Amino acid sequence: MSSLYRKALFVTAFLLLADFACAAERIASFGNWRIEYVRQNNTYNLIGSSTGETRGTFTLQCFAWLRYSLQLPLWNRERADPAYAQVKIWSDQSGPVVLSLPAQNGFLAVATSLDHRQEFEDFVETLGSAKKLFVYSYDQYTVEFDATHLRAARTRWSQLCKDLRK
Repeated sequence: MSSLYRKALFVTAFLLLADFACAAERIASFGNWRIEYVRQNNTYNLIGSSTGETRGTFTLQCFAWLRYSLQLPLWNRERADPAYAQVKIWSDQSGPVVLSLPAQNGFLAVATSLDHRQEFEDFVETLGSAKKLFVYSYDQYTVEFDATHLRAARTRWSQLCKDLRK
């Protein structure tokens, strides 16, 4: 593992811990999607909450100084390879895509638009194609998200991210 890669993982982990420890200001809600602003690290988060039987969430985060990141909690994960997680994603408008994402402590898959560009772009593209349903799965878990309000949430979040970088 390269020194630059280790530093990027450390910075990402630090920012994630800051997010969990800091109070976030809710900006807007769109069904099971919400946008939050975290003043401590100057980020806007787009958070999706599952609507299916299996509880799950994920966060897309934009920074003023770094492009974007994805955090995908992997609850109850079988730790076959603690360093990487195989996550399959699909939507009602696209076929399945398998992502190999680095897993911090084996339980949190992380991708940034700098370090894991292809995986990040595949996730965002599949998410963006969803009109009614977005799904990710790992191990024996399948997590479903109602995507009917996603387009409005992404549009608002994208504008906030653009304004953040001015």
